[in-house]
Amino acid sequence: MAKVLIVEDIVETAEAIQAVLEDLGLTVFTAQHGEDGIALFEQEEPELIILDLELPDDMDGWQVLDTIQERRRSKEPVIIVTTVYGDVSNRLMGRLHGVYCYLVKPFSLEQIEQAAIDSLGLNHD
Repeated sequence: MAKVLIVEDIVETAEAIQAVLEDLGLTVFTAQHGEDGIALFEQEEPELIILDLELPDDMDGWQVLDTIQERRRSKEPVIIVTTVYGDVSNRLMGRLHGVYCYLVKPFSLEQIEQAAIDSLGLNHD
């Protein structure tokens, strides 16, 4: 069973995404802050990370992603970025970081579900 880490500061959004992914049979972990997300990444080594770029307090999503990419011990996880910013510079930054998918808020839960299915190669109807 694939593991997914959601790093999202809005609890309701994280819970909705978690419910959709658990319905796919995935094991889901959530964090509201960057440091917590990094700690969960190191502990659980998820295959997929859904990462909000706008995080409170400690670090933004790009800093979280940089740290994860530096600290990974095995295969690099698939990254799906979520953000309210759909500008070209953020999309370019995503490409430079090897981001699989870039979803601009508000996105639908169906979009998250399909991105997870596609990125993990799941066969799900």
